[in-house]
Amino acid sequence: MQIDWLDLLSLDEDSQQLVQARYLYTTAFQKEVAANMLKTWLPIDLVVTITGLPLEKVVLIELEVTSDDMGAYDVPLQY
Repeated sequence: MQIDWLDLLSLDEDSQQLVQARYLYTTAFQKEVAANMLKTWLPIDLVVTITGLPLEKVVLIELEVTSDDMGAYDVPLQY
């Protein structure tokens, strides 16, 4: 069950926008950190643990990183 925290908090419109912007920034930062970790060949399970991102998201980031680095889509994963 997904909890909508903005509904539970009684915030004015400006505060809600601030919370949403901070969430988007934090999520983008997590993806950037995960991409940098994967570029240094850290294991995927360790990247999942450190960043808190779901495994599926980390695997997608891994595919993006390897296809960007190699210029191909048929790059083998770390596993």
